Amino acid sequence: MNRHTTLSPKPTPDHDAAVEQISQALNGLRFGSISVVVHDGRVTQIDVTEKRRLGV
Repeated sequence: MNRHTTLSPKPTPDHDAAVEQISQALNGLRFGSISVVVHDGRVTQIDVTEKRRLGV
């Protein structure tokens, strides 16, 4: 179930750091996925799964 809200939490230094880490993960990823875990409105975990393609 997806929940959408029109309210946006105010960015905090922790938020800015999380966005920077997600951005870095995206820049270094060619194939794969990034999963962001949020708890109480704060990013608590960033999982990066990289797929390595052989012969591509």
